[in-house]
Amino acid sequence: MIPQVELSKINLSIKNKDHFDKVFYAGSHDACLLTVLNNQSNVCGMSSRNFEARLEDGTFKKEDVRIIHKSDRVPPPPLAYSKMIPKEDRDKIKKAVLEAHNHGEIGGYGGKMSHYMEVKDSDYNVLREVIELLNKNKS
Repeated sequence: MIPQVELSKINLSIKNKDHFDKVFYAGSHDACLLTVLNNQSNVCGMSSRNFEARLEDGTFKKEDVRIIHKSDRVPPPPLAYSKMIPKEDRDKIKKAVLEAHNHGEIGGYGGKMSHYMEVKDSDYNVLREVIELLNKNKS
């Protein structure tokens, strides 16, 4: 859904046949890239984390593709814990996660990461835009 929101920001729509004649879900960010590299599609929406990882591992060269739009920062999936866990223990978990990079290599969605970071509610506004788009498309 995030690619649809981003396309709408540049006045493109997957429902407009003048913009895109065939739209499909590739299954993953990497699969999306492969559809472009294998001439099965002209455009794909993928995370910069996956893009950079595939560039680094030699799956493709930068000159093989052209970036037509970059979204604002999209938050990764959150790490969450139950509010039933005592506050003191939740604080310990949070501290351990935020300091994990000091104790070894860490990874997550899309590959290696430098560190985890604390987020604020507004970091998820882009996901609220997705909900707005879904609601608008229902009508």
